[in-house]
Amino acid sequence: MFNEVKKSIQWGEETLTLETGKIARQADGTVIATLGETSVMANVTFAKEQKPGQDFFPLTVHYQEKYYAAGKVPGGFFKREARPTEKETLTARLIDRPIRPLFVDGFKNEVLIMCTVLSHDLVNDPDVVAMIAASAALTISGAPFMGPIAGARVGFVDGNYVLNPSVDDMTRLRNNPEQRLDLVCQRAGIEDGMTVLDLGCGWGSMSLWIAERYPGCRVTAVSNSRTQREAIEAEAAARGTSNLEVITADIGHFEPEGRFDRVVSIEMFEHLRNWRELMRRISSWLEPGGRFFLHVFSNIR
Repeated sequence: MFNEVKKSIQWGEETLTLETGKIARQADGTVIATLGETSVMANVTFAKEQKPGQDFFPLTVHYQEKYYAAGKVPGGFFKREARPTEKETLTARLIDRPIRPLFVDGFKNEVLIMCTVLSHDLVNDPDVVAMIAASAALTISGAPFMGPIAGARVGFVDGNYVLNPSVDDMTRLRNNPEQRLDLVCQRAGIEDGMTVLDLGCGWGSMSLWIAERYPGCRVTAVSNSRTQREAIEAEAAARGTSNLEVITADIGHFEPEGRFDRVVSIEMFEHLRNWRELMRRISSWLEPGGRFFLHVFSNIR
C-alpha cells in the first residue's frame, strides 16, 4: 500500500535517518529526518503553473517548533503558542538562503516548504536536521531544484573543530570568549561547491575580526539596526577593541566616499572558496593610521 523508503548513515556520533512514502503523501515531497531522537518533517508543495504577470520567485520557507516536540504543554499566563520565535525565523532564513539560488533560472512558480519539529531530544539542534530534510523533500518533489544540499554545524573546543555539538555544548561555547564559534556550513551537490557560510562568532562580525588583527587601523562598521549596533559596541568593549567605530545608517544610501582613504566592495560568495586570499588582499589594502571601508554584498537572488 505504501512505497516506503528509509535510508540511514552514521554522521559523527549519531545516526542520520531519512524516510519518506508513508506520511503526508498528498504533498509533492515529504521527508522525515531523524538525528539521534530529534525528528523534523519537511513538506514541499509547488504550483505547476506560473501566475500571470509573476516577475519574482515566490519561495516561502516555514520552520516551526512546538512545545509537544519536547514533551511539554504551554502553561502560565499564555496558554497558546503565538507568533514564530526569533530562533524559528532565523532557522527558516538559514534554510532559504542556500536553496533559493539552486532553482533553475526563470522558474517563478510558487513553492512552499514547511519544516515541523516532531520531537526534540534537547541534545541535537533541529535546525540543521530541518535543512537536510527540506533539501531531501525538494529533491524528490519534482521541482526544478539543482540540489540536494548538505549542512553541518561546527564548534571549536580546545583548539579542535567538533562536528554537530550538542545544544548544551553550544551554549557553553557561545559563553566562552576564547572558543566562541557557531559555524553552519552548507554545500550544494554541484561542482560550484559551497553556497552559504553562516558564521556566528559572538555576533559574527568581520569588522571586529579586522579591527582586532589590525590595531593600527580605524575600522568602521555600518549597521541599519540600533540593536545590532549596540551589540557590536558591547562586544568590542568586552574584547577591549578601541579602533572600531559603528555607524547606524541605511547601507543602501550610505555614502562612504570622502570619509575614508580606501573604499572597496566585494561579493562575498566569490571569495568563500578562497578565504585566505581575501584576508591577504585586505591586509594589502590596510595602511597604518588609515581609514578603510569594506562593503560586503551578495548576489543571491
